[in-house]
Amino acid sequence: MSLPDCQESCANITIPYPFGITRKCAMNEWFEVICNKTGTHQRAFIKSINVELIQFQSQDTWDFSTKNSFEIKGPVMSSNCGTRGNVSSLNLSNSPFTITGDNTFIAIGCNTRATMSQIYPEIVGCESTCSGKNSTVLNYAMDGCNGTNCCETTIPSAHQVFDVKLERTNSSVSERDECQLAFLASQSWLSSESDLRSSVQNMDYVPLVLQWRMFFPISDSYSTGVMCDSVVTTGLRHSNYSDCSCRSGFEGNPYLPNGDGCQDIDECQRNPYTCYSGAKCVNLIGNYDCKEDRSWIVILAVCLGVGVFLALIAIWRLYIYMKKRKQIKLKKKFFKRNGGLILQQQLSSHEQGTIDTMKVFTAKELETATDNFSDNRILGQGGQGTVYKGMLVDGKIVAVKKSKLIDEEKLDEFINEVVILSQINHRNVVKLLGCCLETNVPVLVYEYISNGNLFKYLHAQKDEAPMSWEMRLRIASEVAGALAEHSRSLATHFLLTMEENLLCEIIDPHIKQECGEESLAFAELAKSCLYLNGKLRPSMKEVSRELDRIIGIGFSRKDSIVRKNRDDINQFVEADMIMISNSCEYTSSTMTTSSSFPSSSVFSLDLYNYTVPDSEGPLTTTIWEGVRKDADKGFNV
Repeated sequence: MSLPDCQESCANITIPYPFGITRKCAMNEWFEVICNKTGTHQRAFIKSINVELIQFQSQDTWDFSTKNSFEIKGPVMSSNCGTRGNVSSLNLSNSPFTITGDNTFIAIGCNTRATMSQIYPEIVGCESTCSGKNSTVLNYAMDGCNGTNCCETTIPSAHQVFDVKLERTNSSVSERDECQLAFLASQSWLSSESDLRSSVQNMDYVPLVLQWRMFFPISDSYSTGVMCDSVVTTGLRHSNYSDCSCRSGFEGNPYLPNGDGCQDIDECQRNPYTCYSGAKCVNLIGNYDCKEDRSWIVILAVCLGVGVFLALIAIWRLYIYMKKRKQIKLKKKFFKRNGGLILQQQLSSHEQGTIDTMKVFTAKELETATDNFSDNRILGQGGQGTVYKGMLVDGKIVAVKKSKLIDEEKLDEFINEVVILSQINHRNVVKLLGCCLETNVPVLVYEYISNGNLFKYLHAQKDEAPMSWEMRLRIASEVAGALAEHSRSLATHFLLTMEENLLCEIIDPHIKQECGEESLAFAELAKSCLYLNGKLRPSMKEVSRELDRIIGIGFSRKDSIVRKNRDDINQFVEADMIMISNSCEYTSSTMTTSSSFPSSSVFSLDLYNYTVPDSEGPLTTTIWEGVRKDADKGFNV
């Protein structure tokens, strides 16, 4: 690895830092490399010692004898070798380079003594004998140099000079002119040579291994993966130097500055099978660890979490389903309890036209229409229930009557009334649009009448605009016309008053002064409707015509259809003063005023209690009143 922005190779040789091609890319001038180009051929030289590079050995090694090593073209010393000229010795003195022990000193020749110089106080050399056949093949790979025609010896490491003295051990004439060779060569190269003599004679050089040393103190600027040792040696000008390498678990160039040298090795990625089966390899800085694979726990936890989540969703959906099912069952229960089955039977027994006019609403529809029966929607309250103003989904405004609890024994009567009311289509009767029986109490839906109620209009009128007797008679006439369709009454207090001749005592104080013969004729008409004998009672149409006659033609006592029967009246009064429910019954209905009222007078429904005194206590009945005005038809009930 070279410095950034520097040429990394020359002649297919990768140049590692501290070496560098050009001075700026090298640590110092000792490590500068020159890349010579001759055509397409390149040659790399170490400028400071003027030697040609062959290759750099791998730096990923723990063998300190070969660490920081590189091969150069080493000299071959010769004597009496024909055209082979003299070669200069190799002198590395004062440089950071040394000759390593990876080299072997070899001498080739018959009766030859070769001695290395300048290695004081040691003496390094070897002698060879002669076999008589100097041309014998030297298979170094098989036999090495055994001392015959070739000798070899090891050398001490870390010396810097290579110079050889060649001598003859026998001075016979036949041997005096024979070729002698001596050189230092890389052991790895020698081990591959099968004809050493022939190879060396035809070569200008042999591979020689050198090693560099860093003569500087250990610096903290190197990365954490760098390990530097102080080495003390003899025979060198600089006896102290730093030998740096990458720590275990790191790789790279330990001499690169700024922490860019040794980098952590990811053993787990490099070798997936670093750890034993079932263990997970975890990379650490400069190391790795084998931990028991607990991913199954995470997977199990995730699965359990998903399972619990899905279970909660299932439970929630089941709860919603059961709640809806319960609501459906409860609605069915209410529908049955409130007479829904009876209503269905009643509706199925009538013509299709009747069914079309009667709608059975759902509880949700009416809850939406009335904002869940909000108090802000209340139109009126009474003994039979509460009336709310509502708006259906089609925008239609309606009056929704939420009844109080009813007696289950009277459901047949209630349903019959609903069916009858749904069939009424009279100008003086508020239309029953439908009902809902899915709630705890029955709910009836009427058409909405926008103005006031008749009770308040009759009894809470201002003194400056009292309602005249004629107006009241007209109201009664039109009420009677409406009651001809369906009716109900209460009259016990009225009958007692008639018996005691106290009619004028119960007339409204505003018109009490008008009480006379005409008032008595009206009272006699009302009393005739209360006869127990049905044959004696007039029909409501007859009552309506009689009232029209009284109002339009004038009073004629003899022309009246009123017939007295005091025996029947007494029988009625004595029969525990009960309320009579017959063809003159006063029904749940509504009223509107005639054209004598203001032009916008349209009155809504209301509930109120009508209480009259009685000898045994108050007699109370509930009247559902409402008024609708037609501009040209007067009051409607």
